[in-house]
Amino acid sequence: LNAYTHGWQPGNLIILAARPSMGKTALMLNFALKATQNTGKTVAIFSCEMANDLIMKRLIASEALVNISDLSTGHLNKRDMEKVNAALESIGRTKLYFDDTPNQSLGDIVAKSHKLKANNPDLAMIFVDYINIIDVQGKYDSRTLEIGAITKTLKQLARNLKVPVMALAQVSREADRNES
Repeated sequence: LNAYTHGWQPGNLIILAARPSMGKTALMLNFALKATQNTGKTVAIFSCEMANDLIMKRLIASEALVNISDLSTGHLNKRDMEKVNAALESIGRTKLYFDDTPNQSLGDIVAKSHKLKANNPDLAMIFVDYINIIDVQGKYDSRTLEIGAITKTLKQLARNLKVPVMALAQVSREADRNES
């Protein structure tokens, strides 16, 4: 992927879009964790959909290579517990910033990102999960125009902070029906 894209470049807005339950959040969490592990820099995740405790469970399960159901229920054997503890130590050494504020507005994400960058000049990347449920100020004639305003603002954020921003988007199942 890096060979084709030359990696994530400062100022880029990357949209990761797919239908529901296709693994967008899992992929984003993997990208975020690897970005902070590989660079030692701060990486921000704004989750408009999922609470921090669930995000952490998913990160731990992924890093430890254990089943998230087993992690959630505590049904782990000794080897899996060792892997979970190693994953916790590994994640604990990272500079991941989580914000799971419900009903977060676009303005809130922008303001918090600027504050985070001021406090952490090493901010390397921002992830937003997901743009379809971000609250925006003002009235728009269509959802398309509203999403356009969100993506334009996120692109400006990426350029202003000189960091890549990856935003997840959920594509409607209607798109499948329109293909036939």
